[in-house]
Amino acid sequence: MRRISGAVPVLLGVAVAAAPLTGAADPVADFYKGRKVPVIIGAGPSGGYGLYGRLAVDFLSRHVPGRPTFVLQSMPGGGGTKAANYVYNVAPKDGSALIVIVQTVATDTATGAPGVKFDARKFSYIGRFTDNTPVGVGWVPAGVTSLDVLRARQVIAGGTGPSSPTNIGPNLLNRYAGTKIKIVSGYKGAGAMAMAMERGETEFMVGSWAAFKTRRKHLLEQNKLKVLFQLSPSRIAELADVPAVSELGATPRAQAVMTFIASSSEVGRSVAGPPGIPAARLAALRAAFEKAVRDPEFIEYTNKRGIDVNAMSGAALMAVVKKTLDTPPDIVAEAAETLLAGKRK
Repeated sequence: MRRISGAVPVLLGVAVAAAPLTGAADPVADFYKGRKVPVIIGAGPSGGYGLYGRLAVDFLSRHVPGRPTFVLQSMPGGGGTKAANYVYNVAPKDGSALIVIVQTVATDTATGAPGVKFDARKFSYIGRFTDNTPVGVGWVPAGVTSLDVLRARQVIAGGTGPSSPTNIGPNLLNRYAGTKIKIVSGYKGAGAMAMAMERGETEFMVGSWAAFKTRRKHLLEQNKLKVLFQLSPSRIAELADVPAVSELGATPRAQAVMTFIASSSEVGRSVAGPPGIPAARLAALRAAFEKAVRDPEFIEYTNKRGIDVNAMSGAALMAVVKKTLDTPPDIVAEAAETLLAGKRK
């Protein structure tokens, strides 16, 4: 699905108005001409971060003044924290290094997650390709067809690890929504978890909605998967009849904690740079991003491959981050304790 934030055209108008006249000197183009710019991802190249990193390499670069060469660079570790720490503290702060930022950048900052050495407020946000909504799905042949089933009996779920939404989602529901999900961790990705359900090892999993509707579309069409909840602050349009996790808390406080944790879905797959990029270069990068997501070749490419695009401007993305960071401290503290408790299991 391809959607564009309403804020983007306004910023484009500003960017076009501020562009230099034809033939005039352009210091931004001079800076980028002939330069190689790494686009860093905090995961392996074959996953979702790699997918959107390649979109930046292939399409964002062609709209940056001076036409630099973008190069994908994988830097896995710490669930994306290693790459974010590197870009924030080590990478040059002149616009010559970018990152597809870990989507938990704001919640990690707010909760003081272990290993975090960055402040989400200070990254230079360029734009979001798409949000990323994890969903909880039941395996219909095993009878997991509703939230009531999750509350009535123990349901076995696959997970990749305690810092992943695959584990965070079930832990949230167990703590705040009365479910009885037992997590078996250690699966090597969503594909392995889906195969485990097909083999009868597990009955439930959390994974990206974008992946379910593309790579596992056949299971949805065969009515073998039932989407039970969304790990997002509010319902997305495609799943208007599926409750967001924030709706499932038994008390307003529980709902607030769940909304905070789920807010990372709104950051999704976003491009950013380190703090301190010169204003003219940041404006040029933001304008280039906005042109890229409207590029007819980009639209054809993503539509043909079923790649989700729900673009958001850099300024709007910064507002999303700020909203998460403005969560009341007591809610953040409880969320941090909830996440830590999940890691102890």
